[in-house]
Amino acid sequence: MSISAHICRLAAFGSGLTVAVFMMMLVLGWPLLSSGQFFSLLFQQWLPGQGIYGIYPMLLGSIAIALLAMCLSLPISLGTAFVAATLASRPWRKCIVTAVRFMAGIPTVIYGFVAVFLLVPFMREQLTGGSGMNLLTAGAVLALLIAPTMIVFFVSGLSRWRRAIASRSMPWAAARSRNCSTSNCLRPGRRWSQGSSWGWGEPWATP
Repeated sequence: MSISAHICRLAAFGSGLTVAVFMMMLVLGWPLLSSGQFFSLLFQQWLPGQGIYGIYPMLLGSIAIALLAMCLSLPISLGTAFVAATLASRPWRKCIVTAVRFMAGIPTVIYGFVAVFLLVPFMREQLTGGSGMNLLTAGAVLALLIAPTMIVFFVSGLSRWRRAIASRSMPWAAARSRNCSTSNCLRPGRRWSQGSSWGWGEPWATP
């Protein structure tokens, strides 16, 4: 049997397993869905002592952390991508992109350990006080987590636009200063939106 056949079988098995897990979740959650209490679950408080198991605090906290992480990581990601794609020399560009891709491949649990043992004590002793486990700490960790993914998309968009400018411009206008103009940073809008979308979606997929 060929390798492609094995790959197709593995893909079919993975798809079937995903459907089976979804069906199991649907069966287990059907009593809640059929009782009409699903939306009340979304907007109720978490009071297990009173038999109330709403997820509204968790939902609101997740949205706040994701917004804070985006606000922290977007300027850093744009700046790093701009330097790597336009200002840095070829060796430095390769080093930056390699380091960013390496960071993107680090498991999220490693970021969690770093946050617990390094960032939380720093926040507790230097900035926020208290336990150190707060909204700012969580937002900073998520910003560090999603920044590599956003940088990869932004570098790709800037590099393509830079090559397009160099190929269409006259020799006297293809200098580095022209390629590093403001329009170079603003025009590849699809890559900006893709990187921002991935950055927004990654915190929700982080366990």
